[in-house]
Amino acid sequence: MKRLKAIIIVIVISVVCVGGLYIYDRLGSFEAKVWTKDVAFTENDYVKLTTPNDSYKILQITDLHFALIFTPNNNKTFDMLNNMIDIEKPDLVIVTGDLTIGLFNRAMLRNFADFMEEKEQYWMYVLGNHDFQFGSGAYRYLSILSDYEYCLFDVGYTNLGYGNTFAVLYANNEAIHTITLIDTSKYRTNTEQAEWYKWGMENLKESYGDLDNMIFMHIPLNVVKENVKDVKENINALKAEPLLYDYILKLGQTKYIANGHDHMNSYAVEIDGVKFINCLSTGFSGYGRKDIPRGAIVYNFYKDRVDYFFKTQYDYV
Repeated sequence: MKRLKAIIIVIVISVVCVGGLYIYDRLGSFEAKVWTKDVAFTENDYVKLTTPNDSYKILQITDLHFALIFTPNNNKTFDMLNNMIDIEKPDLVIVTGDLTIGLFNRAMLRNFADFMEEKEQYWMYVLGNHDFQFGSGAYRYLSILSDYEYCLFDVGYTNLGYGNTFAVLYANNEAIHTITLIDTSKYRTNTEQAEWYKWGMENLKESYGDLDNMIFMHIPLNVVKENVKDVKENINALKAEPLLYDYILKLGQTKYIANGHDHMNSYAVEIDGVKFINCLSTGFSGYGRKDIPRGAIVYNFYKDRVDYFFKTQYDYV
């Protein structure tokens, strides 16, 4: 009986300690920065991204699903990313969500950010549904990114989620295109995000004229699920997206929307005059099948068009 009591006490203490650490790791919040329609649009509300080349090159990677440190599949992913960056020489890498998953998410985020610093590679990050689902909460997870010179992530307006961002692409000192990063990590966008998108698009048009826009997000819009049927994996779309797609169509500036999330799908489908592009999962540590390769997408942005190329792991051996 004494032995059983001792075991129970040890178990209770262990549960309390682990639970306490888990709760502590999910505490903290960013200083509130609330967007409303009355906010004045300034140069602080978008990023200027430049290249001396004739086109601005973006490498999209997605769903890396780093969960544990120093596993063979993580090493395989990093080896491929190293080759990708060396071969493509992108001006910018955009991670469209689910960079991490699991209790060690903060350590794995730092591991990835360290790698990008060593490569001297600028990168941006739009959150996925798994990134702070289990481990550290958003505050402790995302706060570490301010330590890195080559990470262009900004928390932004906290009532919109995290990391909602506008950027203007420049090539040869000329503004050629805009991009928008939209947080869909909660399986939805909210009305404020839609109004923020409209506000940004209208103000960028006033400042830069009729530049096309491309949206990067993790989870696809419902219109994709309704229209795209020939896929390897069922399309798992947003649960709610009030006003966003209405504004996308009404304003007419967004010609492309790129996402990840559906790990085995690779397509570019035009719906309502918008090209919807899904990137294969890039990481070897997460979902997938052996007969479906890991992938990425390379975009070359020009003033009058975007050329894009679907890539797989076999392009980077």
